[in-house]
Amino acid sequence: MKILVYFKQCLIVCLLLVLFSEVAFAQSINTVWFTTNLRFQSAKTSWGGFLDVPIRSTDNYEQLQQFIIRPAVSYKFNKNFTAAVGYAYVSNYSYMDDIRHHSDEHRPWEQLIYNHNIGRVLFFHRLRNEHRWISSVATPNDYKTQQRIRYYLRGMIWFKQDSALKKGFYGVLQDEIMFNYINKETTNNSFFDQNRAYAAIGYKFNRMLDLEGGYMYQLSKQRNGTTLTNNCIQLTLYTKFTL
Repeated sequence: MKILVYFKQCLIVCLLLVLFSEVAFAQSINTVWFTTNLRFQSAKTSWGGFLDVPIRSTDNYEQLQQFIIRPAVSYKFNKNFTAAVGYAYVSNYSYMDDIRHHSDEHRPWEQLIYNHNIGRVLFFHRLRNEHRWISSVATPNDYKTQQRIRYYLRGMIWFKQDSALKKGFYGVLQDEIMFNYINKETTNNSFFDQNRAYAAIGYKFNRMLDLEGGYMYQLSKQRNGTTLTNNCIQLTLYTKFTL
């Protein structure tokens, strides 16, 4: 747990440095992200899996910017710890003179999730390591590599629900920070890559279906040294199946 406390302290310091030293030089955009999240869990074993499918718009919600398919296999050690390995295919689109240009990314990854309660609040800690192969519009068949690590902290609290937590409204506060630790020159020449702060309200219809909507404030370091800020409306559909 000392490692986790130390990591949180480092996260707070990094966030403060980003917010106070870089936001003044930021450009701003407005987007919408929609994600479908399908989760599967074996009823007889600890094995499971999930499939995330995020769709993201360009500035002012005009066109498609990014489409991701992210499958994974997971193993639940106990009620608090889950490990997973997966792969993401990322399809990126840019537009110039009404012509759509395409580049893509292949991204194997592994992660560890730790969840616990403090009072009525359920916390999720996720540490994910990504191995990125990234192409560009200019050289679509030439992939550059990069290693990135992501830490995600999510707090969730029920407003009012039945005693079995089967149905009801809940609130969410979360933050995720990302660092490029190998080959940072592949994307933005920066150790700091992104930070995503998010607040949302969700509704659990039953044990299998949740719908969540909220606002995300994203900081993203650019190759030219500036910081891009994204005011993002985010909608997520969660489903969970027991096999």
